[in-house]
Amino acid sequence: MPIETLMDVIFEIDGRGVKIPTHIFPRERRGGHTHKNKKSNGVLPRQGIEVKKKLSELKPYENNPRINDEAVDDVAESIKQCSYIAPIIIDEDGVILAGHTRYKALKKLGYKECEVVIASDLTEEQKKKYRLYDNKTAEMASWDRKKLSAELCDVDFQGYDFGQPEMALSDEAEEDGPKMMTCPCCGEVFEV
Repeated sequence: MPIETLMDVIFEIDGRGVKIPTHIFPRERRGGHTHKNKKSNGVLPRQGIEVKKKLSELKPYENNPRINDEAVDDVAESIKQCSYIAPIIIDEDGVILAGHTRYKALKKLGYKECEVVIASDLTEEQKKKYRLYDNKTAEMASWDRKKLSAELCDVDFQGYDFGQPEMALSDEAEEDGPKMMTCPCCGEVFEV
């Protein structure tokens, strides 16, 4: 079957109510299925397009296994002190793939809209995998305590309790083995 090139277009509405195309990108379609062009190393190219959306248009994934309510205040504090940087990742239906805690924190802070990346053309299995990879891979990393101590020593968290144990800041802690630390951004507990 011949390859037919289609154009996906994302529009914004200007002040006069006129639709203006802001993002135009091609996609290939073969026999009714959308296929990604694979790079020579077998890795799929980055996909997704960044746009601004109303928070009311985003839908939390109803089967999100991550329990994140206790981390919302910490993420909100991070946004207050450092601004909102990382966009929420959604699928073409507006369902959150990554960023549930950021979504809750933005709502708590009174935001009405935010930047999102729309990851379209993922299969349902790829969406599930992405949700799990996005959360699980952070748990697999560890901390270099000396470098962490160097980073923390001159950071002013403006009265916010970062939650780091004193032992993480001393050289003697290395001899005692790993310690636990809570991330102020996501609330995740890490071994340091």
